[in-house]
Amino acid sequence: MVQTKIEIRAAPTTDIYSRRFGKAIDRALPIKFETEAPELVLKDETGADLITKTAFTHVQIVDLSEGKHTIQFAPSSYKETGYFWKAEILVNDKSLGEQTDLCRETPYTATFEVVKPPPTLAETISSMIGTMTGLMMLMMVVSLMGGIMSAMKRK
Repeated sequence: MVQTKIEIRAAPTTDIYSRRFGKAIDRALPIKFETEAPELVLKDETGADLITKTAFTHVQIVDLSEGKHTIQFAPSSYKETGYFWKAEILVNDKSLGEQTDLCRETPYTATFEVVKPPPTLAETISSMIGTMTGLMMLMMVVSLMGGIMSAMKRK
């Protein structure tokens, strides 16, 4: 699994009411996400449902497997009301683009790819030390075996 930063920057474009917001990764965001999938409702820093009528930024670190993923995000407004939002989603600080006219029926939808980050310097050094230790042990065994073979030939 790869720790992945998901950042949602959202703002109302025509909406004047407070809303809840849903986010789904690798599954469809139900139109009635608050009741059908309450675990998909964005939470604030206290763990309560995020409810607002103003622009916000929501950041979350999630564990995802390497490969392609899909994300959906939507406010709880309905299309027929004419109340819409816009949003930009960033994955590991890379923008997936901005989408507008967002509501329950027209969620933000994008795909992205998660790749394993390159090893840190500490991980590289640790790996090299492990390899060197293994080689040194192999050299000691070969040397010891050579000594044993020499001793056996003398007898």
